[in-house]
Amino acid sequence: MSKKDWIDPSDIAPRNIDPREYEGERDDDEDLEAAAEAELEAALDAAVEARAEREAELADELRADWHDETEPWADPEIQKGYQAALGEFIVTFNRLDAALTKILRFALGDAGKLGLFSQIRAQGYGAKLQALELLQISPSMVAIHGLPIDEMRKIAAIRNFLAHAHFDQNPFDGTYELIPPKSDKRPSERHLKEAAIRRWTEQADKVCFSLRHSEAHYVFRPAPK
Repeated sequence: MSKKDWIDPSDIAPRNIDPREYEGERDDDEDLEAAAEAELEAALDAAVEARAEREAELADELRADWHDETEPWADPEIQKGYQAALGEFIVTFNRLDAALTKILRFALGDAGKLGLFSQIRAQGYGAKLQALELLQISPSMVAIHGLPIDEMRKIAAIRNFLAHAHFDQNPFDGTYELIPPKSDKRPSERHLKEAAIRRWTEQADKVCFSLRHSEAHYVFRPAPK
């Protein structure tokens, strides 16, 4: 290396850096960041507002479809009629059950088996019918001869079905089906309508009337001498 190529470090004077030279650059960066944040926040606000407007539009459309007066809806009287028919039938059946219980008590008393009454009654409607059917065999049980036991069983089957079936109605055309809580072997009963239920009520009422004749026999018979 020649002398002229050599540089004396002392010939290089250190440069004093003024920090104020960079203040302008920092200010520019901060302005850019603030502008970017403001732009992002504005975009988010616009997106939220647009979504809220669309949700409101969808809600309005849904309400308009739901309350569309041109859409046929089921007549509410269909369900009201079913409920009225069902209630009338249940009330009549309960009256039949009470009459059956009273007749059974009289019959067991005449047969000298009154002690069995509480036990049979606790077992329910079916047990009372079975006991009455057995008592009919006795020639002395004139008051209960000819009582329609089979008819009372059929009425009880209808009562059990209706008491537990769900009224499943089409909200548009009004048609309905009665859905039992469990699998049922009598699918025809799923389509029992109000008129059919009222016919069963009339049948139950007729049986009640026949039981009144038996009750009258016991109530107004001559006292034993």
